[in-house]
Amino acid sequence: MIDAGVEVQIFSYYRPDPSQKLQPQFKAYNLQERVRYGVPLPVNRVKKYTNFVRHINHKRLSFFNSLNFFKFGKEVLNLRYFYRALLFADYNEFDIIHCHFGPIGHDIVQLRSMGLLKGKVVTSFHGYDFQNRDILDEFRQYKQLFKNGDGFIANSNFTYKSLVALGCSPIKLIVIPVSSSSKVFDFQASNVRESAKVFKILTIARLEEVKGIEYAIGGMHLLQQKFNFGNFTYNIIGSGSLENKLKELVDKLELSNKIHFLGSKTQDEVFKFLLDTNVFLLTSVTTNAGAAEAQGLALLEAQAAGVPVVASRTGGVPDSLIDGETGILVPEKDVDAIASAIIKLYNDPTTSGEMGARGRTFVKENFDQEALCTKMISFYNKLLKANSARS
Repeated sequence: MIDAGVEVQIFSYYRPDPSQKLQPQFKAYNLQERVRYGVPLPVNRVKKYTNFVRHINHKRLSFFNSLNFFKFGKEVLNLRYFYRALLFADYNEFDIIHCHFGPIGHDIVQLRSMGLLKGKVVTSFHGYDFQNRDILDEFRQYKQLFKNGDGFIANSNFTYKSLVALGCSPIKLIVIPVSSSSKVFDFQASNVRESAKVFKILTIARLEEVKGIEYAIGGMHLLQQKFNFGNFTYNIIGSGSLENKLKELVDKLELSNKIHFLGSKTQDEVFKFLLDTNVFLLTSVTTNAGAAEAQGLALLEAQAAGVPVVASRTGGVPDSLIDGETGILVPEKDVDAIASAIIKLYNDPTTSGEMGARGRTFVKENFDQEALCTKMISFYNKLLKANSARS
């Protein structure tokens, strides 16, 4: 957006963990100068109301709108919207307010109805926000958001159908996937894959239930036990709540010499791993709560790097590759199919290389960052023109 000449301001409810790694783009675009951080709602009741008294003297008396019980109901009594409004205390008029994730869209639509914000509200849905039952219950299936929001963006056809089923009007909804970074195309293809003596498998994912990492580990176990194939190494980039449990499983299966947990990496570090990988593996599953992978961005980055992919046929994943052309889709939780797909690619390096080349073309033609940015800006302009026509 910045490269396209759009004036961009970023608003975040919370400050990031200081230990988090800063992505190269954050530094390159000097984004810290564009970010404004909010005042978190204190858990402690005394502190919450003490801070409220301190901030209530702000010059913008319209903050009182966020406390209008008669108009907005009991939700205002816990000061949620008052604290959200503080984020926009000095800057509150925009052409477009683009919210990432449904709950934030809900908040912003409410703040606008309170007279605290001006601008068209666009909300992008990414995954948990339209699948988590507790979230859906909390925000009443997004009825107010779908009614009062101006535009909605789905990151895949799976997400699009899910949002329509929830009640989002197709007239307001468009599919614009999250793009892979175009920077991956700047890296020259490595010949390491052809010359390496060890077959390298890679996963980049949060270590959470929806990513199904335990089934990937099961697939590695079958490579040794059923296919008698031990000439591989499996690297897992990412962190999450299941890390210790997954490490215990690796130890139990005596695979600690084959499977390596590498933790979080910057995007540049990820690209280097991708260029030294034979197969990218994403074994996502539908969770017990009904959540599924909405898109699978890592699959795009892997294909952009020329790596053939093996992935579960779940959620929006099929939108992110061409089965049999740029990778192989396998049934959810099917460790035998996972292992078989990997062996197939190992035994046929010619087909594997062709899949990688086609994957690179597929991503460039369908998920180019500049093209998707142009589509996004066109969507913005459509909403702004509709407003001008009405006025």
